[in-house]
Amino acid sequence: MGPGGSDTRGKNKVFASEKLTEDEIISFATSLTGGIPFKEQILPDGRLMYAKINDNQTINLREFSASAEKTGARWTIDIIGNPDIKAASKTSLNRFEVKFR
Repeated sequence: MGPGGSDTRGKNKVFASEKLTEDEIISFATSLTGGIPFKEQILPDGRLMYAKINDNQTINLREFSASAEKTGARWTIDIIGNPDIKAASKTSLNRFEVKFR
C-alpha cells in the first residue's frame, strides 16, 4: 500500500500516520469512546485496550495486527457494532478497522 489505502471491501482503512505519537493515537481512540475509559490487557500478541460503549458497541485499540507486515500498521482501532458507520458503509459488515502506520 502507498501513503494510505484500504482493503478491497473498504472494511480497513490505513493512514500514513508515521508522524503521530503513541499518545496522539491513544487520544484519538479515546475520543471515539465518548469518555468511557479504556481497560487494558496484555495478550501474547501485544497490548489491547478496549471500551464497551453499550451492549452492542465496542472500541478496541491494539498495537498488533495480523496484517502489520503488509500494511506497516503500528496501531489498529476496531470499531465494532456502530450502526452509523455500518449504515454509511452500505454493507452488512459490523466491524471496521482504522490502522495507523
